[in-house]
Amino acid sequence: ESFTLVAENDRGIVAFLIGHRDGKGAAPVGRIITIDVLAEGRSQGTGSRLMALAEKSFAASGCGNIELESAVDNAAALVFYEKLGYLRTGVIPRYYLNRIDAVVLVKSLESGREKG
Repeated sequence: ESFTLVAENDRGIVAFLIGHRDGKGAAPVGRIITIDVLAEGRSQGTGSRLMALAEKSFAASGCGNIELESAVDNAAALVFYEKLGYLRTGVIPRYYLNRIDAVVLVKSLESGREKG
């Protein structure tokens, strides 16, 4: 199952997120495939709102965790994800353009489900 979230202003699309639910059964995992926010939508909470909506969708479909990758040299993205509660769990060598490593980040949705 995949979905796309879009944020617009009066001039058009300012951000989008593509998510995918991997797996069936007892342990499906949510995956953020990509999120992109134009400069005019940054520092306004647009990306955070899209991520919150994606997390809510994944939780509703039974996902216990959300995973994503970010380029190791994308400091702004890494700070953004970590502020949202994502933890670094590994590195994938040469993931981007067959030369830039990716940091793997994961967020557990289980604790939010228990507080319910």
